[in-house]
Amino acid sequence: MHPLVIVLSGLFLAILEFSVFFPEWYIFSLVALLMLLVSIRPLVFRGSSRGNVLLFFFGIFSWALLLFIDDMVRQHIFSVISGSLLFWMLWGYRRWHEGPLVGMTKSILSAITIASVFLFFSVLIGILINYSVPIWSFMGFMGFGAYILTHQYLSGIARDNVHVKMYSVAVGIFFVELGWMTQFWPFGYLTTGVILLILYYVLWDVLSSYTEGVFTRSRAWGDVTVLIVLVSMVLLTTPWTLTQ
Repeated sequence: MHPLVIVLSGLFLAILEFSVFFPEWYIFSLVALLMLLVSIRPLVFRGSSRGNVLLFFFGIFSWALLLFIDDMVRQHIFSVISGSLLFWMLWGYRRWHEGPLVGMTKSILSAITIASVFLFFSVLIGILINYSVPIWSFMGFMGFGAYILTHQYLSGIARDNVHVKMYSVAVGIFFVELGWMTQFWPFGYLTTGVILLILYYVLWDVLSSYTEGVFTRSRAWGDVTVLIVLVSMVLLTTPWTLTQ
C-alpha cells in the first residue's frame, strides 16, 4: 500500500470527523476538503483526467451527506466508511495508471462509482425535501450528474467515444425525467436515493456489459429481475408519508 494514499485518505477522514464535531464550522471544513481534493489530482492522478469527476463527486457529496445525518454515532460510522472508500479509490486509480482497467481494479472503481451515485442522489433528494429548490434546477443537476459519472466510467472501458457519449446522454436524459417524478414520491431522501440507485445500477450494468461486448439476453433478464426484487423490497419495508 502506497504511503501517500494512506496519508491522503487519513486527511479526508479527519476533515469529515471535524465536520461531525464542529458542524457550525462547515464552511471551514468544506474549504479544507476542496483544497485536499485539488491537491490529490497532481499527487495521485499525475496530471491525468482519469478519476477527476469521481473524486470530486465522492468527496463533496460524502461531506454533504453528513449534514443530513442527525445521529453522531452514525456520522462517525459514515465518515470511517467514506475514508475507507476513498483509500480504495486512490489505490485503484494508481493501479489503473500502471495498467489496463481490469480485474480487481475495475471492480473497486465500479463499486465506488455506484457509491458516488448513491451519495449524489441522496444529497440532491435531501436538498429538495428540506429546502425550497426549483424543480427544473434539481432535474438538471440530477441529469448532469448521472451523465458525467456514467461517461467517466464508460470512457475507461471503451475506445469508441462517440457511443460512450450517446449512452451517457441517454442516461442523463432518463434521470432528468426521473428527477421530475421524484417530487411525487412519498419517501424520505435515503429511500428515494436507494430506489434511484437501483434504477441507475441496472441501466449502468446493461450499458457497461454492452460496451464491453458481454451483453446477453439472460443477463438482461437477470438485471430486470434484480430491479423488480430490490425495488419491491425497498417499497414494502419503507413507511410511506402520503400527504393531502
